[in-house]
Amino acid sequence: MTSFSWFEAPEHVKANLQRAVESWEDTEKSSQYVLKALEEDRDNLNVLVSAYRFFFYRQNYSMAIQVALKIMDMLRSKRNIPEEKREMLAYLRSNLEDYDIRLFINAYSAYAFMLMRLGSLEKATEILSLLKEIDEKGEFGISTMLGLIEVREDDNL
Repeated sequence: MTSFSWFEAPEHVKANLQRAVESWEDTEKSSQYVLKALEEDRDNLNVLVSAYRFFFYRQNYSMAIQVALKIMDMLRSKRNIPEEKREMLAYLRSNLEDYDIRLFINAYSAYAFMLMRLGSLEKATEILSLLKEIDEKGEFGISTMLGLIEVREDDNL
């Protein structure tokens, strides 16, 4: 039944995510399925990423931020990512090819993007400027997001 065979989660959780997809046009109903999946398996990174994407594309940025922060907290704990910014950058840079680290960077940059969308340009710029230091190849789109902030700031002048 479920097309989410590529990640590990209980079948009933995958079924709820599938139902969310099938009821996409009904935001309230599909949101309930995603929330139920989160409730049933709140510590599964794949479920969290699915929920984040759902809330992001539904433009429910406050929920997407909550899920992105949860992803970051889980990965910070799992991989012992330092809190202090310079130490964190050094750690991320030295482990850049690791899947969990890339997921952390993506969640952190997504958090900044949503802050930008909600109008917290200063905080978004701070995070993205920090992450830009490790995005030398432009793989994470940090420069593009910083450019969007510049455009938003120019529009507000």
